[in-house]
Amino acid sequence: MLFRLKSYNDDYYRIYEKRQKVQLDTIPSYSWIKAQAEVSDNSRVLDAGCGTGEVLNFLCQNTSAKGVGVDISEFAMRIAHEKYPRFEYHACDLTKLPFQDDFFDVIVCFNVIEHIQNQDEVLRELRRVLSP
Repeated sequence: MLFRLKSYNDDYYRIYEKRQKVQLDTIPSYSWIKAQAEVSDNSRVLDAGCGTGEVLNFLCQNTSAKGVGVDISEFAMRIAHEKYPRFEYHACDLTKLPFQDDFFDVIVCFNVIEHIQNQDEVLRELRRVLSP
């Protein structure tokens, strides 16, 4: 049976949680992202489209980095906050981020941009909040 969702609602994140049992450091693409991000103790990290927070937690492990996750789903933000309460979460549209210009040192947007129709607008907004 093929299950298709028309939006990233509560059902999507319930399904996602059930299949999220793999350790991220065993997946080469995640290890590569972590190496490229070079998150340190003083980093301000944004995970744009963070879902339930696994990637943000993975990137900030063993650091005191300030992590922030944003996602369109309030349901996902509640799960993320329950699982990884040390980080800050915002349910918002990626085209209207509630942060000042040049705020973040690192931004990841992994497995997200391909789900967005107005990609150019999202990329401009991510660039706005990324420090030079």
